[in-house]
Amino acid sequence: MKILYVFLIFFTKSAADDGVLDINVPHLLVKAQNFGNITLQSGLARDLYLEPGPGGKVIFDGEDILEIIKMAKALPPVWLPHAHNGFFGTFEGGQRIHVKLEARDPENGPLEYKLVGGDLPTGITLDETDGYINGVVPDIERFYTFTIRAINNQTKYADSVFKMEVISHDNCKSGPCQQHGTCIDNSNNTYSCVCPEPYSGQRCEIDCRSHDFGVRYKNKIPDAQMSAYLSQSTKLASNGRYAGSSYWCGTNDNSWLQVDLGEAKTVYKTLYQYQSSTYYINGYTLSVSLDGVNFNVVNDTSGIHVIILLLRKS
Repeated sequence: MKILYVFLIFFTKSAADDGVLDINVPHLLVKAQNFGNITLQSGLARDLYLEPGPGGKVIFDGEDILEIIKMAKALPPVWLPHAHNGFFGTFEGGQRIHVKLEARDPENGPLEYKLVGGDLPTGITLDETDGYINGVVPDIERFYTFTIRAINNQTKYADSVFKMEVISHDNCKSGPCQQHGTCIDNSNNTYSCVCPEPYSGQRCEIDCRSHDFGVRYKNKIPDAQMSAYLSQSTKLASNGRYAGSSYWCGTNDNSWLQVDLGEAKTVYKTLYQYQSSTYYINGYTLSVSLDGVNFNVVNDTSGIHVIILLLRKS
């Protein structure tokens, strides 16, 4: 028994349609049999229209034909004229920069930026979303060349070559060294001062003659760095600290008090303090050593690098 299915599609036509066939159904599927073709052909010199609804798409083999057409018609980004000359600017070492790249999309869409050639200076970065070049310029005199690509939503892009000149910052320009010290301009955006005696410090601002080594303070010269030979009674070497509450006293001319300064230092003067009219020093020799074994007697008042300071009572 054969069953006949009949599908009816209602076609409407009005006088105002002027011969237009209007098919009005929720969904319309036109499908040919196997190996069959579907042909849509307009009249002579007439057009063929595919008109999706608002927000709709024209899909062919899974692809949105309208989007493809839009991409094909899209224009690449445009770098503004002043950026086309390929020159980014001249900057001084240590300078902080925050520079906007000047490119725009013809459709006023957002742009993404990529570094596609060359290298940015150390410490300089590219903000790929906002199009800013940020960072602190290195203090190295050099000429940089790099290429940045501006890309729009349709993957259209435009490249621009930039040149960035870095000049070294003169850290000695302001004359930071005091006391007629010699300024040396370093390559890492710093300077150093060669100070004349008796000055020291980053800017030669310290008069070494007015700064003691801290023998009076245990946190600077611990007790373990003080020693003595032939001490009187139960006196310890640490009792011989300047301006201390006690004192050290030797027994004869072979007695000595020794202070290990812990590192090489320049000595400009020495001070001593007597305990009372009964215990005082009326003369002594000063000796220095770099190894704690071989000592040299200081015969004048010129500075000398020392590690161990030896006081000998005479």
